[in-house]
Order: sequence, then C-alpha cells, then structure tokens
Amino acid sequence: MPKKDKRKSPIIKLAQKYNIGTFFIGPKKKFIEISESNLGLILQAFGVDTSSDEAIEEAIAEIDLKPWRTPLAPTIHKSVGEDIILDFYIPKGNIAVVTLVKESGDKKELYRLDSGKYNDVKIIDGFEISHMVQKYKDDIEPGYHKIVLEVADNIYTSYFIVTPNTIDLPSYLKEHKRWGYMSQFYSVRSTTSWGVGDFEDLAISCEKAAGENKADFMLINPTHAAEPLGHITPSPYLPSSRLFLNNIYIRPNTIPEFNNLSPDDKVKVAKLFKSVSKLNLDANYIDRDKSWQAKIEALKIIYASPLDDSRKAEFVKYKTQEGDNLEGFAIWSMLYEKWGVPTEDETAWTKVYTINDEKVQKMVKKHQSIVEFYKWLQWIAEQQLSNAQSRAKAAGMKLGIIADLAVGVHPLGADVFANRQNYIYAATVGAPPDLFNQLGQNWSQPPLSPIALEQTGYEPFKTLVKRILKNVGAVRIDHILGMFRLWYIPEKHNATDGAFVYYNHHIMIGILCLEAMRNGAIIIGEDMGMITPLVKKYLKSHGLLGTNVVWEERTKNDFKKVKKYRKLAIAAVTNHDFPPTAGYLEYEHAKLRNKLGLLTEPYEVFLSKVEADVNKMLKLLRKGGFLKIKEPTTEEIVLALHRMLASSPSLLICSTFVDAVGEKRVQNQPGTNNEYPNWRIPLANSQGQEVLLDNLWQTDSLKRLADVINQTIYENN
Repeated sequence: MPKKDKRKSPIIKLAQKYNIGTFFIGPKKKFIEISESNLGLILQAFGVDTSSDEAIEEAIAEIDLKPWRTPLAPTIHKSVGEDIILDFYIPKGNIAVVTLVKESGDKKELYRLDSGKYNDVKIIDGFEISHMVQKYKDDIEPGYHKIVLEVADNIYTSYFIVTPNTIDLPSYLKEHKRWGYMSQFYSVRSTTSWGVGDFEDLAISCEKAAGENKADFMLINPTHAAEPLGHITPSPYLPSSRLFLNNIYIRPNTIPEFNNLSPDDKVKVAKLFKSVSKLNLDANYIDRDKSWQAKIEALKIIYASPLDDSRKAEFVKYKTQEGDNLEGFAIWSMLYEKWGVPTEDETAWTKVYTINDEKVQKMVKKHQSIVEFYKWLQWIAEQQLSNAQSRAKAAGMKLGIIADLAVGVHPLGADVFANRQNYIYAATVGAPPDLFNQLGQNWSQPPLSPIALEQTGYEPFKTLVKRILKNVGAVRIDHILGMFRLWYIPEKHNATDGAFVYYNHHIMIGILCLEAMRNGAIIIGEDMGMITPLVKKYLKSHGLLGTNVVWEERTKNDFKKVKKYRKLAIAAVTNHDFPPTAGYLEYEHAKLRNKLGLLTEPYEVFLSKVEADVNKMLKLLRKGGFLKIKEPTTEEIVLALHRMLASSPSLLICSTFVDAVGEKRVQNQPGTNNEYPNWRIPLANSQGQEVLLDNLWQTDSLKRLADVINQTIYENN
C-alpha cells in the first residue's frame, strides 16, 4: 500500500504547502488520492488563484518567499522543557535586539546581534535579507508571552505560547474510577420546565444523580447559543456562537429580579408559563420555538425590573470582561431581530454587511436597548449555568458538569458575522465516507482559518477554550481530530469531494492543556472514527482522555475485550450518534436508515451485519461472565453491558438517561436534517411514555442500572 502521494504536479506541491492532504487512508486502510480538481477548489477557498499553471507556479513562489519577508513568525510555540528556537529574517547590516516579554509583563533580553554578523543571505525584493536560527535555554513558565524584535528602527512582535507537556490527573481519579450520566438535558424536563429542559433542571439532575446514585458527573450536550428569534436550529452542534450560551436554557422564575415584579407582572409570567407547560407532557416532540416564544416574553418582563446597585455592578463587570465578543454577539442578535432571518442568498445582511459598517453602527445606536437586552440574557444564562455547577459540586460530584464543545458554528451565525476574518468562508467541514456513514457528512460549518490562527497567536481558539471551561469540571471535545485535521468540503459540493486540511495540533492541544491546568479541569477527546494510532498516542501523552464506546471498540473480527479498553478514557455503551442501547439491540437504527434511504447497500445485507454485531456482543458478555441468563430481556442485556463497562480500566464510566429508562428512539441520525426529528426527541420509556425529572429517580430501571454500576465499580476497588 502506498504511504505517500507520488504525483509531482504543481498543484500537488502547492496543496502540500498549504497543509492540504493530497491523500488519506480510508476505511479498511484503503489509500485514497484527492483529485487535483478538488485540491484546486480547496485552494481557491483559501483565496489562492489556481486558474492556470502560471498562477499555480506564482503561488508556490509567493509562499516560498513569505518567511523571507517576515522578520519574525507571527506565532512561536514551545512546550515546557524545550529550548526556545527563533528564526530571524533580518535586513543585512542592522543591529537586532530580541526581548522576551512574559505574560506578567516582566522583560528579559535574549539576544543582541551586532552589525556585520549575518549569514545565509538572499536578495529579496531588492534587499539583502539574512536568515538565522538562534537557540535559547530558558525555563519560562507556561503562558501567553511575546517575543519582540527591534531592528532598523522597526519593532516586530510575535506571540510566544508556552504550554505544559501534559495534564496531571486530579487526585480523585487516582483513588478510583468515577461514573456519571450523559444527558441531552434539553430532553429531560420537569413539571416546572417551559417545554425544554433548562439550567434549573440540570442543577436538579446533578443533585439527584449525586445524592441518589453516587454519580460524579453529568456530561451534557453543547450549551452554545442558538438563534435569538424565529426558527431555532435544533442541533446543539450547529450553534450561532460557541462563545456564548443558548438563552432557551434560562429558567425565568429563578432570576432574582423575578421576585421584585409587581403582582400583575407575575400573573403575566405565570400565564406565559402555563401556555407552554403542557409541552412537557408531549413524549413525541420537543418544540423549542413555542417554548422560546413564551420564555422570551417573560424574560422581557423581568428585564424591565431594575437591578439593585450590587446586581448592576455585577452586570457592568460582566460586560467589561466579555468586551468586544459580547458586543458582537449582541449586535448580531439585534440585527437578527430587526432585519430578519439571514439566508444563503448573496444579498443577505450577514453577507452584505460587517459588524463595523456604518449602517450597522447606526442600527446599534438606534436600538441600543435591544443590544443591552441580549447582553443581559447572556449574563443571566451564565449565572444559571454557574449555579448548576456549584450545586453539583455541593451535592458531592467530583467533576460536576462536563461541557461539550461543538466542532464549529453556523455559517450565518454570530461568530462568523462578528469575526469573518477568522473563518474560511468558501468551505464547510464534515467527514469523508466511512463504514458508519457511507455518503460522508457535511456539517455545513465554515472552518477556523489556520492562517488567521497563526496570525493572531491562536486568539480565536484560545478565547473559545477559556469560555468553554468556565463553570464546568471538564470538557468533551467533539471530533478532536479537528485539532489535527479537518475535512474541508468545497462550497456547493458533496462530502465526497473534500480533502483534509492539517492544523498545528502541537499548539492547539497545548492550549487545551494550558487552560485545563489553569482551571483544574479534565479534557476528553471524542477520538472515534478514522483516528490514527498516532493521534491517540499523542492525546494520551498529553494527559487527555479518549473515548471508548463499546460498539466501536473492535478487533479485526470481533469486539474488544473490556480489559483491553484504555485507562485514560471515558467509556460508554452508547452516545448521541448511536441509538439508545435498547434500540440498537432491536435494530432500530437499521430500520431507520433504510426508511430514510441512507444505505448504500441492500437493507438485508446491512441488517445481517447489525444482527451479527449483536450476536457477537452477546457472546462477549456471556464469555466474560457479565450475562448469565439464557434468554435475557432487553433490559437485562443493557444491565450486562453496563456491568461489563464498569469493569473496564477506563477512569470515567458513562451511562445515559435513555438507557436508564429503556428509550429506543435514535436521538440523532447523522446525514439527516428535517428528514428525522434530530435533537427533538423527549426522554421517554420503552412504552413511549414521557419521563419527567420529577419521577426519573423513582424509575425502577434507573435504580437497577445505577446499582449495577456502583456494585461493579466499588467491588473492583
């Protein structure tokens, strides 16, 4: 099998210089070349002219000369313990001074180069430029520092990122493994919900899980911001912003100012709640739009209630801390309200205007009160999430909430509108075809630009990581392969027409480690699918946990024995991309994919594979002594799977509420949008009856599952 691309054409060379993979290893270790036409489309997404051989050769020459025209690289990175290595490109005959400026503000001169001591000279744009490499030994602490180069009366500054080599495990994980639940918490509603599970429901879930079941964490779906009005995108993995929170998770009547409302206003809020409270009893469908229509009206009533001096000071402090990012998000929200839902049309306001355009700024002045309202909503949302985490820890959870970081954002959302320069706008990300999704996946999200990351010292990514780690004990990174490479799909093309673009994973994983260290948090990488052993090894060496899902843990011809699972991992029977276990055992996903036309092989062939998998799993359970019943019920198999899971070496063991109550319906069917109600399935039991938070902890099947996990974990420790 070939291990490299042997093609020698100029476009292959140019693509490689832009870190675009010209081939990849697909399912069953198949060597797959990316066509030159597709490589050209992705280069065009980077703004590169590939219209002729001459243009391609000129682009190659330009990228080769770029370092010589840049005295100091915009971003420099090293890990703790490594030497500082700096490349200089300096006009010959000048004195150069190199200074290290630490994050604290302390300065240290590293190097002073006298005139005439230059070498490796080239003539660039008519000037003699010398390239030098200098190495320094320095035990500088992890942080975001700067390197300053002074030469010929000019000052050049480089971002200098120093990151830890690994994240130390917290002491409680050194004692023994811990377990908790995975929850699509919008689906877990109570009699006091507004039709959608919210931060108050989450707080109660954490308290109950800790108190009733000895659970140590609650892994939740992404809480990223959605649209402010109108049709709300159901998928938590296609947010308008990853920097801010979804306002639909606010519980209006737990806001302090609610208590100050007049009796008439309290009646209005009560009527709004009553208008959507019946949605909690719908076991078939979650209607976010109806819920939010009522909730935002209630929130406007509460917003009109004045803040006392203490609360007003807190709000001002919050706005100051969030700065331009909050301003941009609130402006986008206001424009959405006033100019309407943006579309893909080239005349849409998100494409015609930028945040600094004069017309936009006039709208800001005219509707400042609306901008302020959306800032207030974010302040309230963050307080309620923080409260949920505090209550989780107070109830005894060691980690508390584990957040989930989505891969990207909606192309018409706030993050892209306010910071378009940070994105590659003419491409989306997804996944190539594999055995699980045979048509590939297009997630419709524009990727962060690797060029913008380098030019800004990875500021967009650094800010994102800081935000996601606020108020939680850990974060799950969805598709952590994206820190290494992303599957770019050219605009208006299919997922099969893409290619991988490679990122500087040393810096990105390093920033994750640095921020985790500063926050005392754990990082979990979703590292399933076409992940190379090298990636998993890299994550492990840096102290990041991987992900084990039993249906994905395979040898060549069978399922992996549980004792072979990775220790540094979170292990689960299922997750949101798989059916609940009861559904898997009854082949619900095979039936659904056939119904939706998602199979590339006859249904009977695919069904036989699923049946074979279930039989192999039953054999594994019996052989390991986890299932001793000759003709088990579905629930007994679910319990056996969790008994096996809890006996694994993995440090975190994760169950799900859907498995605990016997739900069979798929929560999300990859490759679909409105063909199936993804992310809109409420928590229900095996008979299709709604399961409310009020009664969840009295559910016999949940008690039995928790008992099995606790007995297995504590017996083995």
